[in-house]
Parts: sequence; C-alpha cells; structure tokens
Amino acid sequence: MFLKRYGFLIVGLVTFAFLLGLMLLAGRDAPDLRIWLVLAYALIPAVFLGSLVFFLDRTLATFLLRRAIAKQVKSSQVLSDTYEMSIDETGISSKSEKGFQSLAWDAYVRGKETTTDFLFYTSSKFSHMIPKSALSDEQISFIRELARRKLGAKAEF
Repeated sequence: MFLKRYGFLIVGLVTFAFLLGLMLLAGRDAPDLRIWLVLAYALIPAVFLGSLVFFLDRTLATFLLRRAIAKQVKSSQVLSDTYEMSIDETGISSKSEKGFQSLAWDAYVRGKETTTDFLFYTSSKFSHMIPKSALSDEQISFIRELARRKLGAKAEF
C-alpha cells in the first residue's frame, strides 16, 4: 500500500543514497580502489535505505490499516447493531433495526470457514461474517453443507 502510493519517492531516495555513496567515495584520495569496493561503498547506503523502507512498509502500513479499520468499526452504528439472519435454499438474509438485506447464493463469489466464523464474500475484499459463537453445532453443520451445495467450487469448507 505504502509502496504503491510513494514508490516514485522511494526510488528517488534510493537513487539519492546510491549517488551520495559515490560522491563520498569520490572525495577520498585513493587511486588504488577496486571497482567492487567502489560499488560496495555506493550500494551500502542504498541497500540500507531500501531495507528500511521495505520494513516500514510492511509493519507500519499493517499497523495503520488495522487501526483505521478498528476506528471505522467503532464509529459505525450499523456494525454495532444486532442482526437476525436467515440462511436457506434461496440465499442469506439479514435484518436489523436499520434495515433488511437479502442476497441469493449466486451473489457470493466465495465462501470460507475459519475457526471462529463463516465468511461469505460478495467481492474479493468484502464479506458477510457469521460468527460461529452465535450458532449451535446443528446450525454450523447445516450452514456448512448448504454452502458447499450452493457455492460448489467457490466454497472453502
């Protein structure tokens, strides 16, 4: 995420670090330096900066994304509602104080079961979550079998 947005800046910084290493080396009065030593002095700052940016991208972006999602969930009145769900041969329906939604099985591009939830994806990144903690063992088995039958190869149960 960070690299996609600031990739041009990162390439510029790494190039700058490489050139800085070359300039620092050029200021030395050492005519017997071999080419591998020249490259090593020039590449050390560039590799260090590139590694630092890669590390920050992986850790900081993940932290910021989780923080942003948690903030959205806390501020959402819809997500804090209690839902009544119905799962049958036609699809999945949910009802709360704020409204009603019903989706047919063919609206789901993927179904997945985790240790704690059932996830029914309507796109590659958006899913409806059904927590197993709210279900009996009989209901869990029913949802698993129905989803396998209705989603076919798109089911990961």
